Amino acid sequence: MNTGEPYGSDELMAVLLGEPAPRDGGSGTAARYAAAERDLAVLGTQLRLIGDALAAGPRPAVPEPPAPEPAAPASPARRSRWRVLALAASLVGAAALAGTGIMWSVARPPDGGHGDAKPTHEGIMACARLVVDGTVNRTERVAPGLRVVLDVERRLKPERGPRQAVFLVPGKDAGHYPPGARVVVRVSRFPGEGVDSYTAAADRAAAWEWMSAALPGSRDTECSGPG
Repeated sequence: MNTGEPYGSDELMAVLLGEPAPRDGGSGTAARYAAAERDLAVLGTQLRLIGDALAAGPRPAVPEPPAPEPAAPASPARRSRWRVLALAASLVGAAALAGTGIMWSVARPPDGGHGDAKPTHEGIMACARLVVDGTVNRTERVAPGLRVVLDVERRLKPERGPRQAVFLVPGKDAGHYPPGARVVVRVSRFPGEGVDSYTAAADRAAAWEWMSAALPGSRDTECSGPG
């Protein structure tokens, strides 16, 4: 790190934002800008090395070195510079780690779950086993819910199939499937997931539009699991 001309947050932010070096005018600003540039370059290199090491996996444990002797108290100028460098580290570190896969590890829970991540339309369609538009023929009470028999008028997935589609919904949803009702449904391949159903004319049209648009891309999209 630079140990010469001290600088403050103004010079550091100018370097971070890519602004040109200011004219000196005898105030020493250009020297402080150059010092901030040098420190930031070193900081970026060190953070990238740390990111590469973390992405490569754990290393064998090595004995800890003896504790160093207590350092002399830092001068006010040095303390100020370390404070602004801490700000730079947080910004540069995000960029340095983004290319290592670490940001993905943070975004996904370590057990492979989905957390709060929202699947794409293609992902939703990839996980669907049935996507059809039709009219409710009848419903039948079965344990532990309700079997819905739908007269299919058009289908997206599978592309071919029988004239009637059958799927199960919880008993509490019986009111959504009165005989004669027109409905668009998307049934997941995972039994524990609820059925997506659209009954209002505008909702049916909108759902059919986005699902039709997502279908081609879903063929090359891996179903990552429920959700």
